Amino acid sequence: MKNQSVWKYLTCTAGMLLLAGTVLAADGKSTVKEFKQALGKVRAAELPAAAASLVAQSPPALKVTNAVNVVKAAIRISAASTLSVVGAVCGVAPEAASAIVAAAIELQPKLKEAIASVAIKAAPAYREEIAKATVSSQSARALANGGGFGVHITPLPPPSSTPTKLRTGDVPRYDGPRDYSKP
Repeated sequence: MKNQSVWKYLTCTAGMLLLAGTVLAADGKSTVKEFKQALGKVRAAELPAAAASLVAQSPPALKVTNAVNVVKAAIRISAASTLSVVGAVCGVAPEAASAIVAAAIELQPKLKEAIASVAIKAAPAYREEIAKATVSSQSARALANGGGFGVHITPLPPPSSTPTKLRTGDVPRYDGPRDYSKP
């Protein structure tokens, strides 16, 4: 039984490496569609490892572009694996962490804080860039949706007359628990 699971693991790993070689063979740069086809053959539990291996095999000059495309493809295949895919890919390509975070937040805006947290844990040296990407993606999305963050500030005119003394007679008083202790 144990030999069967090891055999399945080795077969799956060899398949992923072979698949990665065919996806990246042409010019090193692949589109989201090509990565989606490649990752679509992998089980959801193995998606983060497969995504990380695809990014690890890409040429250094195209690592950021391929990392973003792999993350987009993986999230479109399985939205539930967003955090694990972001963590795995940011661990393999920490220099692409801010672009990965921006792409993941674009597809899963409700997971913004969790995505940023996972990326910072995977690439702590790039935490400032990740934070900027988190804020800038939120700002860009808000502007694309018609403006600010749902807050509209209207300046108020100064009051015509300022009260000199506050009225205290209209406010009920509470003297503590002794007023209410007797039935």
